[in-house]
Amino acid sequence: MNTNETPRSLTKTALKKAKKEFIYKSVLTFIARALLMAIPFLFGLAVGHISDGNFGDAFFMTILLVVVFVLFRISNIVNTYFWHRLYNKLYQDLTQIGLQNTHDNSLFSMSRIDAGEYLNIMHNDISVICDFYCSLPVRIFRAIEYFVILVFFFFTNIIFGAAGVVVSLLAFSVLFLSSKQIQQLNKKRTFALDHRNSVLNEILLCIKEIKSFNIFPPIKSRAMESSNHFVEVWLKQRVVEDSYRAGINLLIEIFRLGMFIFGIYLISQGRMEVGLLVVIYNYYGQLIDNFNDFTTINISYRSLKVSENRFNKILEYSNNLNDDGLCITSCKGNITFENILYGYKHAPTLDHVSFNIKAGEITCIVGEVDSGKSGIIDLLLKLNRQHEGEILIDEINFNEINADEYHALIASASSESSLFNVSIKENLSIIENDFAKIVEVCKSLDIHEDIMKLEASYETIFYSNAPNIDQKTKILLGIARVLLKDSKILIFDEVFSLLNKKSAENIMDILRKIKKDHTILIFTKEDYILEQSDKVIVIDQNKVASLGYHEELIKKDKLYQEIVSK
Repeated sequence: MNTNETPRSLTKTALKKAKKEFIYKSVLTFIARALLMAIPFLFGLAVGHISDGNFGDAFFMTILLVVVFVLFRISNIVNTYFWHRLYNKLYQDLTQIGLQNTHDNSLFSMSRIDAGEYLNIMHNDISVICDFYCSLPVRIFRAIEYFVILVFFFFTNIIFGAAGVVVSLLAFSVLFLSSKQIQQLNKKRTFALDHRNSVLNEILLCIKEIKSFNIFPPIKSRAMESSNHFVEVWLKQRVVEDSYRAGINLLIEIFRLGMFIFGIYLISQGRMEVGLLVVIYNYYGQLIDNFNDFTTINISYRSLKVSENRFNKILEYSNNLNDDGLCITSCKGNITFENILYGYKHAPTLDHVSFNIKAGEITCIVGEVDSGKSGIIDLLLKLNRQHEGEILIDEINFNEINADEYHALIASASSESSLFNVSIKENLSIIENDFAKIVEVCKSLDIHEDIMKLEASYETIFYSNAPNIDQKTKILLGIARVLLKDSKILIFDEVFSLLNKKSAENIMDILRKIKKDHTILIFTKEDYILEQSDKVIVIDQNKVASLGYHEELIKKDKLYQEIVSK
């Protein structure tokens, strides 16, 4: 993403894509508001003709009024249709932008957003942005309509016009004074909703632990506390908003009735007709409606600012991928880390690390927990960026390679690989459409028979919060995805630690057969895997401690001996 892009500029870009829907919406809004303005005028003329005894003209005006009413309702229906078309177009475009920037973000950037907040941003905040811009045409025309009514009052009687200006100034003052408070309350409500969603999401994900530790009462209490806090903040916001709105409406109603009394006085003096007073009274009613909308504009704009700021959390750091980079026609798969500093500078995950990984080999990377080896995976998968140094793929800085092409070069599986909540077949078909190849790979991994024993075999739905598929099968399905993708660089992160030796050796047989065309990285401490590697890199205290062949290291390197023996 261009760092100059903001939620506002991206929304404008989305509006340009929905130009046709926006124009239709604006034209229909103009027609609907013009018809609505005509209704009080025609009604006033009909009443005027009745008071003058011109019943034929009164009937004609009434028929014309019915026609205008019908046209107004029809235009409103069509207007609503185009409102939803515009809303849907903007919602889809902004969702696509949000998803793309989620993908483009670093792991560190996304760690600032918890699950509840992310879900809230990707639905509620996008919805707020869409609603504001979809309602913009009617609000613009309502503002124009408001000033037209004031001008009409001035032409009718200077006192009516002056009264309209005074009540407007008072009402706008109330709106101005309420703005900051409403925005603060909206921000508190949004954060309270984020927290509530996060707690509920934790319950769904941790239901197994909740049951096994019998801790539902305190968890339930925490969930209800977050829910009660949200309700309290939401109630306070609504009370404040409704109070300001009711106060403005009361103010305008008092002026409306005052002007009605003044109109009666003018009629008694022969200085005004009954029909004109009816028009003025009804237009004052429209002033109330318009001010209700102005209040909504104020609230919506404050909500818009909060939502745009929140949406910006997904956008602001998502410029780490190169969509216009080099296109690689062929790749051997040689990897070089040159003086890499990664992580927090005061406590780096990788502290000026350098090493080479050759294509056509199986390289094992060994280290204790928190030794820094996880940083290698983060960087190769472009989950984060290094502070210093270069990572080269075939002597090309990997940041200069086109993002899509780079990710096509690499695939990974880990002991914590995530499957999507769809069928086994769909999980694998995302990588490879040919079902025959899927079955072939599953057979090679010895999981085909296990899958066929499931209730719906390959159509069995995987549920992240229900263990309907065992851990071993899940890990092997993750490995199956890597083999189906058949990328140049294959990464296996601790996948062997939870597998039995037979399954692990079977996978190693497969990897040895394909290694000449791939670069294979295995993160493991399993000695029978290390024995079959072409090279071992030992990471300790965030640095490269040693490297070489397993046979050499196991004889001479005490640190390596300690790690492998555990």
